[in-house]
Amino acid sequence: MPIHTWPPSLDSYDYLVDQPQSAWAWEFLRRNTRYRAQAEKALQSATNQSPTRMGLRITRLLSPQLEANAWALCSFR
Repeated sequence: MPIHTWPPSLDSYDYLVDQPQSAWAWEFLRRNTRYRAQAEKALQSATNQSPTRMGLRITRLLSPQLEANAWALCSFR
């Protein structure tokens, strides 16, 4: 298993050169520690996950995730 260093080298972001702004936004958002902590908390307490026969996982929101609004999202999932 390869060892990943943090932060990654700038070369590892070359794929973003041709990406739309939404891809750039996701790259910044997913690295935000506050976002990750809020998403983790919300997903543990407000979702119901069930597997399908094909091995897919369906996530159902049990209540609105109002914390997601602060990140301009409808939900964390």
